[in-house]
Amino acid sequence: MVNIYRNSIEGSRRAEERKASENALNSTRRPRTMLSGLTFCGCCDQPYVRRGQDRYCCTSHLMGTGCTNSRTITRAKLEERVVNGLKNRLMAPEKAAEAMRAFAEETNRLNRERRSFAESDRQELEKTEAAI
Repeated sequence: MVNIYRNSIEGSRRAEERKASENALNSTRRPRTMLSGLTFCGCCDQPYVRRGQDRYCCTSHLMGTGCTNSRTITRAKLEERVVNGLKNRLMAPEKAAEAMRAFAEETNRLNRERRSFAESDRQELEKTEAAI
């Protein structure tokens, strides 16, 4: 899941590193719709893209490069299905508990990593002070 958002995350990080005078927030690329870049064709695995104002379709079919999936879906129906799926499947108590467990594991891993770097930094500082 993180791979899907990698470009957005990296763009946001680069923007934060820029000078404050450059209005860095506006230079990041944000999705135009809730599901931009997150929907894919079930036949050929190519991305679904907006066609017109309110419909999504398979990129490969649209470009005529081999996909036979000519079905389209309205933006409202697609977003409704995704939100309902998230609400009914992802927010189930066992899924929420799994997500909290994974979050706690990752937080603990990052804390251990930070502590190990702190110890090595402290030793490096002591060596530098002794050399001075």
